Amino acid sequence: MYRYACETHCHAPGHEGEIYVADVQNGQLKGGRIVFRGLVNHPERCPVVERMAQDPMLLEVVRRYLRYWPMRLTYHLSWSFAVDIPEQEQKKVYPPLNYHYDVAGYNFMTTYFYITDIDADTGAHVMIERSHNQKPFNTLFTSGAAAQLAQQVLDYYGADSETVIEGKAGFGFVQDPSCFHRLSPLKKGRRLLLQIRYSYVLALKSC
Repeated sequence: MYRYACETHCHAPGHEGEIYVADVQNGQLKGGRIVFRGLVNHPERCPVVERMAQDPMLLEVVRRYLRYWPMRLTYHLSWSFAVDIPEQEQKKVYPPLNYHYDVAGYNFMTTYFYITDIDADTGAHVMIERSHNQKPFNTLFTSGAAAQLAQQVLDYYGADSETVIEGKAGFGFVQDPSCFHRLSPLKKGRRLLLQIRYSYVLALKSC
């Protein structure tokens, strides 16, 4: 899967054209264009991706949680890059670094696999435990700064509910993405993540 991601074109959301991951050095392309993320084209064409998504044990976990057999699977194989910009400035222009929750129809879940080693400095996934069921009313309509929302989330659920998920290449976990979650800013290197979403209806955009 790593080799497929290196050898296949990517597209960077918000930018035209296609790139290879090797084209990105220190979060920039030649000419100085900053790139936070590269979505690998057609991840479903990688046989390993399809085999993992259809793993019987994983499907059983999904079925038991959702209480139905998922009819729709969507895939994202994504590179994230460290960029030489202050963290607060990154959060202003790259939404995944801020706390958010996904809306992808009714009753859905997502599996994540780290394809590179990932820790707090290389893009660890961060989530707020128990935030999938009940959300503070004021966070549903917050239009202020991302830092304000983050503080509201931590104040409501408690700082001890924030979980940083680190792991070696091959580590995977399942999450209900209607919980609050975010990406840790990369301080070095690049990360590769496989995301498989199981749902019944057509996926919508994240909140």
